[in-house]
Order: sequence, then C-alpha cells, then structure tokens
Amino acid sequence: MMKKEKRHTAEDTRLQDLLQKELPLERRDEWFTRKVMNRLPEKERPLFSTVEKVTFAVTALLLIGGWIWLWRETKEAAISQAMLVETAAVVLATLAWLGYLIVPALRRG
Repeated sequence: MMKKEKRHTAEDTRLQDLLQKELPLERRDEWFTRKVMNRLPEKERPLFSTVEKVTFAVTALLLIGGWIWLWRETKEAAISQAMLVETAAVVLATLAWLGYLIVPALRRG
C-alpha cells in the first residue's frame, strides 16, 4: 500500500500564515498544568496483581487438601493431642488466608 502524499496548496499556506498571525503566543503556566494533573482521576489499579492471584489459588488448593486430609484422619483414628494441634494449624492457616484475601479488598474497595 502506498502512502498518500500531502500536498500543500497556496490556500493551505495562506490559512497557516493567518492562524499563526492571529493566535496569541503560547504561554506556559506550570501551576495550571499541575492543577489540571492533580484533578485528573487516578488510574484504576486491579484489586490483586497476577502474582497475588496465583498465590491465593495455590494456597487455597493446599488448604483444601489439608482439610480433606484432616477429615480423613479424624474418620480413621481416635482424636489425639497431635490431631488437635494439626486441626488448629489448619484452622489458623485458613483464617490467615481469608484475612490476607479480605483485608486488602476492603482497603482498596
């Protein structure tokens, strides 16, 4: 595909000269620019980055595996002190995971 050539006619040149004569000189106002930039809305950031999403998903799978393992263990064996410690660890890990998931969402949202 060929590029279209731009042709300037005498009328284009005359119009350009007229506009340059009639327009006021450009004035740079740093304060105005800063005010405008400060009033622009902030860019929307995603709630969670890709790394956070992957981490949450892997952790969720590990916790689900932990709960399944714990459920099978309690069905097969008698409750012992070690079983109670394992149960507490899985519960605390689940609560921590939910906290890391919910708290940032509440802060950003």
